[in-house]
Amino acid sequence: MTSIRQFTELLESLFDAQQLRQFVHMGPDGERLAPHLPGASVSLAHLAFEVANLYRRHGLLTHPELWQALIEARPHRTAEIRRVGAALGGLSE
Repeated sequence: MTSIRQFTELLESLFDAQQLRQFVHMGPDGERLAPHLPGASVSLAHLAFEVANLYRRHGLLTHPELWQALIEARPHRTAEIRRVGAALGGLSE
């Protein structure tokens, strides 16, 4: 499985659509990124895919701040978040 696919699936498992939109808006570079999210009618799978690609295009997948924000949002999933973050170069395992 590719790392970006793992990240997409991680986002889907961590958040519902509204929570994911809120995470993007409140997270690293959120005010700049949130306007690029697809409309409210898309599925969670589509939204997670677009968010993952948005973070990739803006070079945020390698920024520890993104991964720390995910850990803070879902501390009970820290090990899984760290594993995916390490695969994408944003964290060390």
